[in-house]
Amino acid sequence: MAHRWVIVAISLAAFVSIVPLFLLVGKDFLPKNDESQFEVSLRTPEGTTLEQTELIATRIGREVKRLPGVLYTVVLVGDDARRTANLGNVFVKLAPVTQRKQTQFQLMDQVRREVLPRFAAEKLRTSVSQVAAFSGGGMANKELAYYISGPDLQKLGEVSRRLATALAKVPGVVDVDTTLILGKPELSVNLDRRKAAELGVQVADVANTLRVLVGGRKVSTYNESGEQYEVHARAVQQGRTNA
Repeated sequence: MAHRWVIVAISLAAFVSIVPLFLLVGKDFLPKNDESQFEVSLRTPEGTTLEQTELIATRIGREVKRLPGVLYTVVLVGDDARRTANLGNVFVKLAPVTQRKQTQFQLMDQVRREVLPRFAAEKLRTSVSQVAAFSGGGMANKELAYYISGPDLQKLGEVSRRLATALAKVPGVVDVDTTLILGKPELSVNLDRRKAAELGVQVADVANTLRVLVGGRKVSTYNESGEQYEVHARAVQQGRTNA
């Protein structure tokens, strides 16, 4: 208490320093830590089969594994809730921080610059990001997101493409993408209703048959060594792709 004014001055200086210090330090909901792991997400063009997506994801994982500091990679395809055949993910595990020269974020940038451009011919939609601390809700692991809504789907696609192109030109912005998926290939079946009526075939019968032959249907389960496997019936690939 003998130096009360000194204590008051120090307290005021500490209080005033909060403003410049707040402007200088980084701010985020979760701090960016070197967790020695990250993931590469990819989406192949619509209509790509599960096997083709797996092949591309495996090739990317193999190239990433060759980078110094990478211990191993794990490839997952169609692992989302909808079992999307053209959606893949490459989990990358790094050596401990003390055992590598580059940081996690430097390696992530190296993947963007050196690995992914080698697969430009595949027309992939890719993203390199930290492993999500929170999962669920169908949200992509992005630091910044813009939401656009409207009644016209085609107009919405045009606006989102223009916005993505503009954002990609901003310095420091990477992995720009949109969640809007347009142009998914489909086949239409025109039924000869007169002939079907003569044969006693209903439209529902044709639809159910096509659903089993093309999409497949779970018909049973198989148990082995304490594990249960689903058994699905579907036409062979030749029967599904050839008219």
